[in-house]
Amino acid sequence: MSDDDAITREAPTRREYLTYGGSVIGGGLLAGCAGDTAGSDPTPTASGTATPTTDTGTETPTGTTTRGDTGYSVTMSPMGTVEFDADVHHIDPLRAVDSLDGLDEGNVGTVTGTVGPFFANRGSRANNVPGGVQTDYRFYSLWEILSKFAEVYQVRDRSAALKSVRDGMVAHIQSNLPPEDERPTVALAGFWQGEFYVYDPNKPGFGSAHTRPVQLVDALPDVEGYAASNWQTSPISVEAMLEADPDVYISHNAVGSPEYYQDTALPEMRDDPVASQLSAVQNDRVYPGGLGLQGPLFDLFQIEMTAKQVSPDLFGEYPGLREPVPEEEQLFDRQRVRDIVDGDTRR
Repeated sequence: MSDDDAITREAPTRREYLTYGGSVIGGGLLAGCAGDTAGSDPTPTASGTATPTTDTGTETPTGTTTRGDTGYSVTMSPMGTVEFDADVHHIDPLRAVDSLDGLDEGNVGTVTGTVGPFFANRGSRANNVPGGVQTDYRFYSLWEILSKFAEVYQVRDRSAALKSVRDGMVAHIQSNLPPEDERPTVALAGFWQGEFYVYDPNKPGFGSAHTRPVQLVDALPDVEGYAASNWQTSPISVEAMLEADPDVYISHNAVGSPEYYQDTALPEMRDDPVASQLSAVQNDRVYPGGLGLQGPLFDLFQIEMTAKQVSPDLFGEYPGLREPVPEEEQLFDRQRVRDIVDGDTRR
């Protein structure tokens, strides 16, 4: 199972956003992946450059943007500077050409000119260029991508406020972690047909935006074949996983397919004569992992989830997929996030 199996949803058009107000962004773009554009990586936000397409505009701390029907532009790799005055396709154009039959660079130009521009950066999932094309493609963190989208939808104050919530939670988690040699070892993987498909929880890219900030101690770096299998499809054997014997096992992407995890993957591990010997299995420390395709709201909940799964003594027990975290054990303020999504960024 790959990150591409994540559930997709129809995102609001820019015209709908401008018609109905800023709250629509909370249910789509902020929540998870909108088309192709989840992002991540806990690095500082780099504000994009917004420039007007006419001479009238309003000065802001991060650039100049228009506030009427005159249009404006935002710059992000791989598109370059994109002008907005109608609808937008949140699909990385290189990703589209690489994965959609019948679409080439000429078609992308036609769609851009007749319908609306493309605006996304899919390569930042694992910091590789879609299709392997050698360009000046730039990689962004989740929060850098969010700041770009905030420019498109004219809600930069919300992206900054959400990032402050995330930064506060990560600072709290990291300041309470014990030295590395006192933390449990962790394997991030998927179990399928008797083999483990493994992932590096500290790898750059938005695919590990929820694991990297928790500074997990990877149990697998010395396992043969591990480096080649990160974000690819090469498995390692059950015996190799047992040799590493992680203290904690996190089933990658299980949040996106909870029934498969609960009814198939977990029972198969427990029934396998070798996998059942893993310390994580015997000690009931096998957990569902977060989605690699995630937006900022998913990222908040998935960082909290990962911290609780790995260090329940520090951050409270993980209650499971269908149970809420008790208010006194929450690592970020839910009401604060609701207020930000609704447009109240005052603090």
